[in-house]
Amino acid sequence: MCGRALSLLSALATSTVACFGSYRGDTEGFQRRAEWWTGARIVVEDDSLLTLRRLRAGPGDHDVMIAAFDFNPSQDVLGDEYSLSVAIDIGPPGTVPIERPQPLGPPDGLEVAAGSRIGLGPILRPDSVRGEFKLISQGMMHTIGRIDAWLYFSHWDDSTKTVVERLRRRVDFLRPPGRSPAP
Repeated sequence: MCGRALSLLSALATSTVACFGSYRGDTEGFQRRAEWWTGARIVVEDDSLLTLRRLRAGPGDHDVMIAAFDFNPSQDVLGDEYSLSVAIDIGPPGTVPIERPQPLGPPDGLEVAAGSRIGLGPILRPDSVRGEFKLISQGMMHTIGRIDAWLYFSHWDDSTKTVVERLRRRVDFLRPPGRSPAP
């Protein structure tokens, strides 16, 4: 039974790529993690010792999407690789309309948090996220969305120096089976 379910899920993911695949100008990268949590809220944990910010889902009453991506801008340059993570609270279940872009960030947008930008080079602290999120499809275990956002980071030791990253791509969120957000 489990093998059959995995085959079906694999077929679903493959078929949806054909319908909602990449667009010109999308950020190239590897989607490492994409979870859709129900009955959740965004939990942000800053670790000043390791100079990073972790994102996770905690108990709440909203749908929360958490995704992480790995990027390698140049195959010829060693050390330019980095990872980004982002969490989006899309509100109570069923409140975000399908195919209608929703703004990210205050004052009128969806709650959003950026995790650390991890890679070689300067240590960066997340500042803000601006852009939009569009829910494309939502099923029982799989949700597809598109994020088109700018993530702003500042140097950990000098907030006047900033780095801006573009994140524009499709994201496939899966509901973790049989798990609830940790307190």
